[in-house]
Amino acid sequence: MPTSLRPQLLEHSPLDPAQVRTIARVHHGMLYQHVVAARFVAQEAVSTGFFDWLTVERDEDLELQRGSVRFYLQAKARNELTFSELVEMLLRMHEVRIAHTEGARAGTCRLFLIAGGTIGPELVGREGESRAALEGKVVQAALGSRVDPHALLETWNAIEWLSFETIHPAFPDIRFRPSAAELLTDLTNSLSSVPRLANSPSSAAYALSTAMHALAADSLPGFTQRTVTSGDAQRLVEVVEQRIVAAPDLPVPNMPLPISLDLLAAGRTTLILCSTGAG
Repeated sequence: MPTSLRPQLLEHSPLDPAQVRTIARVHHGMLYQHVVAARFVAQEAVSTGFFDWLTVERDEDLELQRGSVRFYLQAKARNELTFSELVEMLLRMHEVRIAHTEGARAGTCRLFLIAGGTIGPELVGREGESRAALEGKVVQAALGSRVDPHALLETWNAIEWLSFETIHPAFPDIRFRPSAAELLTDLTNSLSSVPRLANSPSSAAYALSTAMHALAADSLPGFTQRTVTSGDAQRLVEVVEQRIVAAPDLPVPNMPLPISLDLLAAGRTTLILCSTGAG
């Protein structure tokens, strides 16, 4: 094809590169939290009791009820995370905590931040050398939002951090990987233990993540209020099963083949297909 007729895939640079980077971060963040939600559903499908119900995109990215405890999880899948990027989350989680404290919401409240990227130096030292500086910023955020500074500090200290480096007792079988791609690999491995999806776990991982995106938009048929209950987990597996093309059944090993002398007679060409055991 002449050069002049070839399509130009990148005919110009974006007018605002920063906007493009922001859009990429937003979409990666949404993908990350929906894959985490899919991982939770897969865990419930594999071993019931992981949650009573799971809600996507309500007060926080993910809400999970387990017995009398309600978990609120916010996912931040970005690099060099800073305190300023957590202020809005902190104020929202504060309202949630106060609602539980005052009895407006039932049960025990637990707050979690999923650090799905890298953490900036100040937050890395949140329990040590940066503690005083960060608490000063929390107080400033409280004064700027007309919130009791001491109460907001209690909320800040109540937030539990989830990252790849640590295994949390509340989520012992789940690793919060640094990227959505790595989470998808874990999800694929988990779905290989679900009998109805074991033939195509990779396709099932993408289908289940897509289902979580639809659930967040309140547009997943058969599900309402962006919520999946424990009893719904198997029904959601059925939805995913319908969206993937399962691999054909493997051939039965050691199938007997009748052999006769004329089958191997001189001058006859015989093609025998069999498994070598090499996959």
